[in-house]
Amino acid sequence: MRFLFCFIISILFSMCLLHAQEIEKFSLPKECTDEDYIAGKAIVKFKSEVRDREKNDLFNSLLYKIGADSAVQKFPNSRLPKEKYNELGMPFVDISGIYEIYFSEDLSIEEIINTLMKSNIFEYVYPHYIDKPLYVPNDPNISSQYYLDKIKAYDAWDICKGSEDRVIGIIDTGYEFNHPDLVNAVKYNYNDTIDGIDNDNDGYVDNFMGWDLGSFDNDPQFTSHSHGVHVSGLAGATADNGFGIAGVGFNSKLLPVKVSNDNGYLVASYDGIIYAADHGANVINCSWGSTYSGNLYGQDIIDYATINCNALVVAACGNDNNEVPFYPASYKYVLSVAGSDINDHKLDISTYNYLVDIVAPGKSIYSTWIGASFTSSGGTSMAAPIVSGAAAIVSSHFPELNMLQVAERLRTTADVIDTISENSSYYEKLGKGRLNLYRALTDTFSSSVRLIKWDFSDSADMDFGQNDTIYFNAKIINYLAPTNNLFAKLECLNPRVMLIDSIWDIGNLNTLAAANNYENPFKFKLLNVLPSEKIEFRIYFFDGDYYSFDYVSINVNKDYKTLDTNNITVTITSAGNFGYNDLIYLTQGDGFRYKNGANLVSGFGFMCGTGPSRVADNLYGIVNPVDKDFSSNGYVLNMFPPPFGDKCYFSSYSDKGEESASNLNVEIRQFTYGWNTLKDKNYFIIDYNIINDTTEAYNNFYAGLFADWDIIISNENRCWYDPDLNLLITTDIDSSVYVAIGLLSDYSAIHYASDLNGFNNSISLTDGFSGLDKYNMMKTNRFASGTDFSGNDVAAMVSSGPHVVEAKDTLKLSFVVLAGRSISELEEGIVRANEQYENINKVNYNISEYEAFIYPNPASDVLFYSFKEDVDAPVEISIMDINGKEIFKTSKKSSSGSLDLKSYSEGLYFITFFRKNMYFVQKLLIKR
Repeated sequence: MRFLFCFIISILFSMCLLHAQEIEKFSLPKECTDEDYIAGKAIVKFKSEVRDREKNDLFNSLLYKIGADSAVQKFPNSRLPKEKYNELGMPFVDISGIYEIYFSEDLSIEEIINTLMKSNIFEYVYPHYIDKPLYVPNDPNISSQYYLDKIKAYDAWDICKGSEDRVIGIIDTGYEFNHPDLVNAVKYNYNDTIDGIDNDNDGYVDNFMGWDLGSFDNDPQFTSHSHGVHVSGLAGATADNGFGIAGVGFNSKLLPVKVSNDNGYLVASYDGIIYAADHGANVINCSWGSTYSGNLYGQDIIDYATINCNALVVAACGNDNNEVPFYPASYKYVLSVAGSDINDHKLDISTYNYLVDIVAPGKSIYSTWIGASFTSSGGTSMAAPIVSGAAAIVSSHFPELNMLQVAERLRTTADVIDTISENSSYYEKLGKGRLNLYRALTDTFSSSVRLIKWDFSDSADMDFGQNDTIYFNAKIINYLAPTNNLFAKLECLNPRVMLIDSIWDIGNLNTLAAANNYENPFKFKLLNVLPSEKIEFRIYFFDGDYYSFDYVSINVNKDYKTLDTNNITVTITSAGNFGYNDLIYLTQGDGFRYKNGANLVSGFGFMCGTGPSRVADNLYGIVNPVDKDFSSNGYVLNMFPPPFGDKCYFSSYSDKGEESASNLNVEIRQFTYGWNTLKDKNYFIIDYNIINDTTEAYNNFYAGLFADWDIIISNENRCWYDPDLNLLITTDIDSSVYVAIGLLSDYSAIHYASDLNGFNNSISLTDGFSGLDKYNMMKTNRFASGTDFSGNDVAAMVSSGPHVVEAKDTLKLSFVVLAGRSISELEEGIVRANEQYENINKVNYNISEYEAFIYPNPASDVLFYSFKEDVDAPVEISIMDINGKEIFKTSKKSSSGSLDLKSYSEGLYFITFFRKNMYFVQKLLIKR
């Protein structure tokens, strides 16, 4: 879908419709511009079973196909850890499998990343992001170090001034070796003096003063951007030298690691963390970051520095004055630092959220500057090195602590500031408070209990929805002083959540000891009329005067579900699409996968229409990136027990919503079936009931299933119609896997094999997918695409029409979607699918109120039901909750009756009636 993708992205930027990325199929997030990543580079990590790059034929083939110039191991000095875990049971991190791939800067970064990910040999693939330093313009009118008094540094230095064996890595834009307050603050590497030889055999020649990763040389002197100069002075400017200022770290030393290029861009920021960790830094300061760089690669880097090297990463939390997570500050194990002013009010530009750990002064901060000068600057960039200097002091004073314990010592001794009236809007979003270095050195040690691992589960399908009881499994660690009578309390402010078991009595927990509640987890229930949303929980830890907290969240009521009963895994949405609920970014779903392999599809969904201006679908658009004609009438329902197959998902949608432009007024009842039997392993069936909910007849009605297949490399696919199998088949030029769509209903089918770039007079999607394009595709046969030797970016449409659909009448159409490794497997699948279709076709599915009546609806305590026709066989009646779980079942022999609803909570349900070959489904709302 490369051509269409470019069109969509152009619309997105013009309309500012982009939103934050979720990892599935990669797309650049909204705030990311061409200046935010390095063109022609991608960072990959091999899966653990793929260790020898040179011997991996698939990888070399991929490099050839994308025109890659080379692939270089990012951290060639790293080695596979000898042990799996450290002394605390934390898993060591292997970074030896991380590589950087170089390719033409003219190629689309999204296409490259998605092509690489489809190979299924990488844990992750990302752009090489360029992080931004965090500071605001200088204030020349302020020339004092008020922040030293604010954090009680003077009092603290009377107790401990740190030591030269505590090293702070400054990962930034460079150093100023000509500054009297900085030249003697460096931790010079006397094992590799400047003589042109790598004397210490660490892979860096003459890294005596640090290293410049931006230019890859031994001179980390700043060139075009002096941000790092200011940061360096705050952390460790030489004290007691009769000149200038004193860094918070006092006697601590600095390791300059320049990560910017000659233009000032931070092109090697995470590489800098590794360098500092490998070269003995106890604290690593990161006064930079972005909201879009949160990914598995970044967490790997943090884990390596923290667990493998016992280094503490301290990072600025952002200058956006919002709650959006900022990275690396928001990664696990990072000490996230927000900013404050001289009055302990939140710095006006500082980010705030539940991931912040501590606050430090960040307004009008006086520090070193170019040459031998000084200036004031502000932002969380300045707050972070103040905390880094403090961490070095605490580590020196308490050498028995590991660096995560040092971080907790700083947190637990901070001065609470979110109780100040000006900070009331940021309650518990400014960490534990503002840094107090004196208290960090002198306070009696308290406990420090943190949540380190957690998950949510239910007793069934892990689709958390209305009336579900959810179990919250938690693991905690106590970093500092032992507890005596520790207990944890779970809280939730969402009124749709009812806590059941919210107290965890823990008792004694020694220093660095862990505990879990796996045998008796927290428990809560999701109540009625629950929208699709993220719900946040707060866990309080109490022990006498000690208290702390952590926050976690859970996503509930997803309006999509995944069918995975056989070799095909496919997500079904509530409004007609398959693969992904979010078609723009191909997120919220598992895509379409064969045998747990790579995703094989982009846009995939149902459409119908009576003319170019009356086409309904939720696929690619022309005015908007995607059309939104269909809106859901409810969630995807897992029908249990299924009327046919081993699993059946029901969804209902119509084009009557506010965003619809089709004006068809059709209602779609969709049943999707899957089987887990060996003969039925390679297909699923979709049964559509299309209701004309108008007072007019439709005489030229077409309906079809469209799939923009992307097999391995999207522009190397072929599509053709096989008349013997009556299937529209798609594969890649290497025939890696075959997919196909066919019509099972007893109507003539129309097959359109599309070249998306318009090749050979195909309908082109390079400028969008208009109603005219869609309608013509539904009514036109085109039997082959991707016929060029190298294939093409193709799509498949199988449709049926023209049909006459009378007013209030229903058109039934059934399609089959298949996958396999060969044409013969498709042949086996279509034979079985036709057999199963004959069984399904014998059942009359009806969702119309004209066949089964329920009243009142909404109901309160009693529900009455009746049938249009007399009952000549027992009727099985079931009530299912919104997730398709059967909560009531009975059998009746009368054509009318009543059901007692008193025991059911308010909310949306589905009631089903099954007798002989008739199956009725209706929505039921209980309201009191």
